[in-house]
Amino acid sequence: MGFLSEAIAAHDHAIRSSLIECIIWATICGRSMLHRQQSAVEHVYGNVSQDFWDRHHWLDTILTQRMQILLLHYPSASAHVDPLLLFTNMVAHTTILHLYKTIESMSWGTDKYQFIINEYGRKSASAAREIVILVKALSPLSYFKASP
Repeated sequence: MGFLSEAIAAHDHAIRSSLIECIIWATICGRSMLHRQQSAVEHVYGNVSQDFWDRHHWLDTILTQRMQILLLHYPSASAHVDPLLLFTNMVAHTTILHLYKTIESMSWGTDKYQFIINEYGRKSASAAREIVILVKALSPLSYFKASP
């Protein structure tokens, strides 16, 4: 495997281990947290720039691409077998919620970005429903279940 940044941005649909997918998603989630922190600082100084939208668009593109890979190669049925995939799916959907909270927390003062905000509202509602489904799958798992 190459560098983490290469794995995140890769357009190939190579099947990787569930641990590698988890690391990739943890990194994407971390970058979305950094995006929110940078956005808050920009907002405090009244300096919300095009950088916000560039970061947000980049994260959204990577998020969408990695979500497609996750759904294509690791169907939800396998997530119930592999607790690490279950966790990875939860991280993926939580990242969507986090990006929505970031974009929602900014006061734009214009309707220019309302379409994007509404689109993320729909994505976050879907992600929240999926998290509920994943949480329900946790109950039959033993605390000591080992990955196959």
